[in-house]
Amino acid sequence: MVPILANRYAQTWEAHRPEFSALVRIPSVYDKQSASAAAPCGAPVARALEWMKTLCAREGFVIREYDGRAFSASWGAGERIDIVSHLDVVGVSDDWAEDPFSGSVHDGFVHGRGTQDMKAGAYLTFLALKLAKDSGIVPNREIRLVYGTDEERTMDDMRRYVEQAGLPAFAFTPDGAFPMINGEKGALMWTVEGAYSGAVRALTGGIQPNVIPPEAAAVLDSSAGICAEDAVQRAAQLGVTAQIGPTPQGLLVHVRGKAAHASKPEAGRNALADLLRLLAALCEEDEIRRLAAVLGDAYGRGAGIEEELTPMGRLTMNLGVAAIEEGRLRFLVDCRYPYGLDSAALTAALARRLPGYGVSLSYDDPPTFTPEDDPYVLALKEAYTEATGRECTAAVSGGVSYSKVFGHCVTFGAVAEGSELLAHQENEKIAEADCVKALEIYHRAILKLAEK
Repeated sequence: MVPILANRYAQTWEAHRPEFSALVRIPSVYDKQSASAAAPCGAPVARALEWMKTLCAREGFVIREYDGRAFSASWGAGERIDIVSHLDVVGVSDDWAEDPFSGSVHDGFVHGRGTQDMKAGAYLTFLALKLAKDSGIVPNREIRLVYGTDEERTMDDMRRYVEQAGLPAFAFTPDGAFPMINGEKGALMWTVEGAYSGAVRALTGGIQPNVIPPEAAAVLDSSAGICAEDAVQRAAQLGVTAQIGPTPQGLLVHVRGKAAHASKPEAGRNALADLLRLLAALCEEDEIRRLAAVLGDAYGRGAGIEEELTPMGRLTMNLGVAAIEEGRLRFLVDCRYPYGLDSAALTAALARRLPGYGVSLSYDDPPTFTPEDDPYVLALKEAYTEATGRECTAAVSGGVSYSKVFGHCVTFGAVAEGSELLAHQENEKIAEADCVKALEIYHRAILKLAEK
């Protein structure tokens, strides 16, 4: 193995940091309006994919493309190890302290949407592979960077890649925090829809199902006879942060929450759940009360699906996107469920609590798990311990990564152990010190995987 010089990583990061900021500045959120056959997830995401591909081609990696949805960049030949990243990011709200796509560097952090989820991991694994290639060693395996475009929505990009490229011997994705995630809860999405004819003239809220909605708003029909003063008082009693006032269409109720990843309800506050609770208190309407009771709890108690199965922990549930418009209701609900539960049974349980509405299972990825004594996992753990001096323990997550597609796959970094996790939240940022250490860990890991 080539000698490891710790200061080399700080120097490499310092030299390439402007490139990372440039990647963050690409607002690679799914854009239906500009989607095309060449850019299935829209022009901004396609621009990020092309940008990363240009970097990989510059370094002499072997490039393969997959229908505008993904590309791979390879070093070496033999048994294949994939390092899988996504370049798409979730949308942003108006609550950021600065431009969410600035890529600015100050106070020891790089700031912007996607810095943690997951452009840092995507870029740092590229740098680590470049360092390995530049060292002149001849790898005994093919180490392949794979970049996708639709992880935050469907993961169809990586399914298409696997259909064409086949499964590797092993994969890891730098799409979380160190030390390691070797198991993921199942992830599903429900669509709840049907006719609605109550006091709520209109309702809207949410960014996407896997984000805890930071704001939501509703207009109550003036015939409901609810005055703004009473509504303000009730919001205060419930602890709901709301702006309330009359409009020509009726009483406007605008609720503020806090965005976070859907799998971590303790890190955010669901504005849609708060809005339904407030509407249930204001309206003499059984339908709104039922919706609030069934969909407003983050652990599925109102839906009759509360479960905690070790070692994966509690089921979580997130009313992520909602709309009531012209007499129609459509809600999108994210759920993360542990081993031992069946998605069809969960769907049936929710449907029983919501009679009169259609409840469909729009998306479902079962739980995944890779044992800690797996030889590839042991190589990653060795690299982590050598770089940090700490034991690399593995844990189970409620998050969803490309591990769902690859199966024999773990999540490995890139955010340092103990750092604040800001995926899907406002003011996302990553510490430069985390990036330097992650670069060392990934370089060591790639050398071990390449030489075994």
